[in-house]
Amino acid sequence: MNVLFSGLKHLMQQEDIDYLTRVGFNVAFKKNTEEFDDPTWPTVMVGFKFIENQPLQHFTNLRVLQLTSAGYNHLDLEYIKENKISLHNARGAHSIPIAEYVLGKILEVLKDSRFYQQCQNDKVWDRSKPMKALYQRRAAILGTGSIGQEIAKRLQVFEVETSGFNSDGRAINYFDHTYPLHQFSDLAKRFDIVILALPLNEQTNQFMNKERLLSIQNEAILINIGRGQLINEPALIELLDSHFSAVILDVFEVEPLPQESPLWDHPKVIVTPHHSSVDPTSDLKLKQLILDNLTAYMKNEPLINEIKLNKE
Repeated sequence: MNVLFSGLKHLMQQEDIDYLTRVGFNVAFKKNTEEFDDPTWPTVMVGFKFIENQPLQHFTNLRVLQLTSAGYNHLDLEYIKENKISLHNARGAHSIPIAEYVLGKILEVLKDSRFYQQCQNDKVWDRSKPMKALYQRRAAILGTGSIGQEIAKRLQVFEVETSGFNSDGRAINYFDHTYPLHQFSDLAKRFDIVILALPLNEQTNQFMNKERLLSIQNEAILINIGRGQLINEPALIELLDSHFSAVILDVFEVEPLPQESPLWDHPKVIVTPHHSSVDPTSDLKLKQLILDNLTAYMKNEPLINEIKLNKE
């Protein structure tokens, strides 16, 4: 059985490669930008974009794709479905650091950390601006998967009222309330904080259009750690001067964010480079998930985190 790792040489140590060899795999590594000569060789591929210069159709013997991300919208899902390739994501591997990022940025805004950092830089003792509490605020989390649940769990420690939005309003742990996603606009004015943790699909692409952005209360904090395409960026930029107390963005429609984007310089916006999931503990969880799924495949046992494409 042959497994091809794309761009993951840093993650898998020699002991991991030795283990995979013992359970029956032939193991190969390629950088994302390198071509792989034998299209019939890989039975399993592990990575994010896989081999960038070669489409999946190039690999004619694929049976399993193991992603290193939770998202999978960048793949040719129709081809994967038609060819009965088993697709698995890394749900849960990155959820905790992303949730900590969200909590940290909310507190950074409420405690006005930028202002006080500038005061320190200027050696100015200025107590004129009050800090705000997170306690008993209301948060909407759009997307109630692993990331959304970890965010809600941490917000509840601060006694924040958490409302989750998913496809059908089903109840989910750590949320005080859950609603169908289509009801968001009707309820948006309730929330002090709006967090986007949705997957990207036909229903969520450009979900935050101008109308929905305007439905959010003026002084709310807006956070996107899902996918850049969840927000209509031109509409957001248009509304920044009159709407929102802060906008925290770790993902963008175009990445890297172009230098000419007004988002870089707007005083209400905090920009980070799609980096909220990066943490050594995430790498360990991701590696274990990969090893567990490869072992299960070799033993003909069920793999975890399967994406059911017939529901797409």
